[in-house]
Amino acid sequence: TTEIYTLSLHDALPILMLAQVLLLLAYQMVGVLLVALTANARLSLSLGSAYAMLAFTYSGLTFPVMGMPLAARILAALFPYYHWMKVFIGQALRAEPLQATVLPLSGLLVFVGLGLLCMPRLKRVLLSERFRHRC
Repeated sequence: TTEIYTLSLHDALPILMLAQVLLLLAYQMVGVLLVALTANARLSLSLGSAYAMLAFTYSGLTFPVMGMPLAARILAALFPYYHWMKVFIGQALRAEPLQATVLPLSGLLVFVGLGLLCMPRLKRVLLSERFRHRC
């Protein structure tokens, strides 16, 4: 006999909460990355809004990523929101096994790691007199 295993949303709640926390941290670290690289708060805000707009565009919510051209599929992976959407849709709508969330959660961790790597540069930017007029 074939057993059908259904994962309720209640069972997926810890994974969804973890993904949500990682999404928030990932976008905060994207902000750290932008400020550290540009040393300009206004430019960072503008770049951040454009980055968020593209993230919604390439998330796969309105048009599936698998139907996009290869370049668009590669571009989608450059946004934390895409990885979060994979976890959310996989757990909340498809009841995928937990192993399917490892790759998207790892993608979110990469963004957090990139931001953490930029922390020393951010500290130099924020403490330097040379950059004070830009922030």
